[in-house]
Order: sequence, then structure tokens, then C-alpha cells
Amino acid sequence: MKPNRTITPEIHPLLPEHISADNLPLPYSRLKPSTLVMPNGTILTLVEDFQSELVRLEVITVAGIGHQTEPLQAQMCAQLLKEGARNLRGEEISETFDYHGAYISSGALPDYTMINMVVLSNHFSKVFPAFFTMITEPEFPQKSFNRILEERRQEFIINREKHPWEARRQMMNKLFGNDHPYGGLIVEDDFSKLKVDALKKFHTLHYLNQGLRVVLTGNYDSHIINSIVTTLGSMNLIRYPAPSITEKYLTNNFSGTFHLHHPESIQTALRYGCKTITMNHPDFIPLQIAVNLLGGYFGSRLNQNLREDKGYTYGIGAGIIPMKNSSVFTIGAEIDSSKTDEAIAAVENELVRLANNPPDDEELQQTLTYLAGSFLRSIDGAFALADRIKTASDFNLDYRFYVDYLNALKTITPETITLMAKKYLDPKQMVVVIVGK
Repeated sequence: MKPNRTITPEIHPLLPEHISADNLPLPYSRLKPSTLVMPNGTILTLVEDFQSELVRLEVITVAGIGHQTEPLQAQMCAQLLKEGARNLRGEEISETFDYHGAYISSGALPDYTMINMVVLSNHFSKVFPAFFTMITEPEFPQKSFNRILEERRQEFIINREKHPWEARRQMMNKLFGNDHPYGGLIVEDDFSKLKVDALKKFHTLHYLNQGLRVVLTGNYDSHIINSIVTTLGSMNLIRYPAPSITEKYLTNNFSGTFHLHHPESIQTALRYGCKTITMNHPDFIPLQIAVNLLGGYFGSRLNQNLREDKGYTYGIGAGIIPMKNSSVFTIGAEIDSSKTDEAIAAVENELVRLANNPPDDEELQQTLTYLAGSFLRSIDGAFALADRIKTASDFNLDYRFYVDYLNALKTITPETITLMAKKYLDPKQMVVVIVGK
């Protein structure tokens, strides 16, 4: 049936009038996925998309950077998984994945390691055995270890000359300290100190534990589910490891300004921020909205001031990096080196203004409309939807977090925005990192 182009399509509001946890309308109802508790207690989350030809399997284990006992341990462990496993050489693993068009990725985050596989549904059974073996029985061959470690070292040498990269890691270091897993600064000597045995120990202690989570997305069937249940869902898991990190989120390790000088720089990388509350905190949602009004999109206050009005930068942004034990509020920009001091003063003025001058209805509504549209885009497609579900799960939250978020977009007041700025965005509590002239 062809659409009638003479009739104007019906326009729907971005947010439905009534949103509740018990009666979520489409497309928001898809934020409440199906789950299956497997025999070993691991939860399998199912996000269906039967129009797709693909399936994505994600294995999330409590083996993040925050659990390592020496630098590079978590990242290298994740990167070497597909370099060889029991009865499978690295070349065989790669050939199996490549032949069947499977995409494999793995990486260590502050709190977790994620291992992902995307493959055509009808090829799942041909690649899953290799995927399962590389996660559960990796061998960490010395030759591959040496090669990848040297690649990482060369990458490190190149990256530390990039001002934005250096500013980001210096900010984390100043907030958390060098002895903290979130803030430890990698140095070149760390690459020569790391040994294969450290990766084997890390895998044994952290990969196959009771914190394991599995997310299956796409066009799956009962055979695919059964393959997962009888392997990942039935193996013996060790006791969930005690968290190696405890954090009082509103205490910075460092105060003031840190300046890493590069006298020849035309642009200076600026990072400005502090520790803040996690996603579990009742103030997180209104704070997130306030931060977006401040610097979360092109029409935000920071961008209009420092880019459009003053021309100090091509773009500036503010956001919250959520982590399990302590989130980070950060403002970032690359600034004309001759205007660094003026840019910092302008940022601080905007924070003071946000804490003392509530936004008018037009400015607030513009921000809320942007956030509502962004949220809809962020759940467009099964893979994006699964990412949203997984993010909430990282913090022991579920779809009700997003119900609260959507309702906040309809009910938040200008006075609440100001209150959040006063409570959590005090310029006196900020750390300033400058990398450049």
C-alpha cells in the first residue's frame, strides 16, 4: 500500500502524557527486556530484533581496570583473549571468525571487561565454540604478548603527545590519585614490567565469577539460547570478588590547577571538573539535566558563550562520566592558547550564573526537547536499546531508571536546575588541568 502524500502525517509528542513503570508505551516498553536466570545463576538478558539478520552476544565480567593489581593488566588480558586458547591457536581463532564474517571486540573499562561478538544468526553455531573457549581457557602466548605489548607501548608514546588525550588522563589522575585504579598514570616503564603470568592470574581471579552477565541481542532462536545456557550458563563460577575500590565521591585527591607546559602549542587542552554522584543517587537525573543545559549540546550556555560569543574554541562540552564507585563531572575544550585564562574565567562565570540565575522557560524547554529527542535516538535499534539496558544494569538499576528520567524531562523546574548547580557544581571544588602553552 502506497502512502498518500497529500495527507500530512500525524505528529506525535516526543514524550507521551503518561509514563509509568507498569504501563510503558512503545517504544519505551522495549526498555523492559526479557531475562533468563541460567543454571549457575548468571542472568541472560534478551533483546529481540527478528527483522535483523544479525545477533550480538556480549559477555560482561567483573574484571575492570579497578580490579587490577598492576598497570596494564586488565587491558592486556582483554586484548590477548583471541590470541590463543585451549586446542586453538590464535590464527585458527581469527580464521574461524573471519571466514564466517564475525566481528569480535574486547576491552577493559574502569569497572568491567566486555567481550562482544556480532555475527549472522545462521553462523552463530559455527563461531560460538571458539568464542566460548577464548573467554574461558585463554593461553596468553608469549609471542603474541610481546607483539601486542610493543604495539601498545608505541601507541602510548604517540598519544601522550596529543594534548586532549594527555589532559583527560591527567584529570583522572588529579581527581583520584596515582594509587587509585581509576587515576593511576601509566608510564613507559610499565610496559617492560608487565609479565604474562600477571594476565593469567588476573583472568583466574576475575573473569569467571558470580558477577558475570550475558546480553543477547538480535535475531536469535531457541538453539542459540540453548548454546549459551549449556555453556556460559552452566559452568562453575568462583565467588564474586570483593570490590577493590571504595570511594567517597565528593572528595578530590587534588585541588587547584595543574599545568603541563608545551610552549609551542597553538591550542591548549582544557579539562575542568570534579568527582560527583553515581547513577544510583536520587539527584543524578536532575544533575544530568542541569549539566546538559550548561554544556551538553550546541545550544548550551558554555557553547554559546565560549564559541559563539567569544570565539575562544571551536567547541566546548560538559558531561558526567558515570562509574560504579564515583562519577566524574567534566568540562572539556581545546582553547586558543592566548585565551586560556579568559576561557577558564568564562567557564567559572557560567557555573556561578547557573547556580544563581534559573533558566527561563524557553531555555529549559529547549534543553528538555533536545534530551527527549536524544533519548529516542539512543534506543533506535536493538543494539542501541541493549546498550541502554546494559548501562542501567551496570549500576544495579533497570528500566525504572529510564521511567524516572523521562518523567523528569516533563516535570523538572528551573529552581531544581539551580539547586543542582549549587550542590554539585561549585567552582571552588573544581580541578583545572591545562595541557599546552
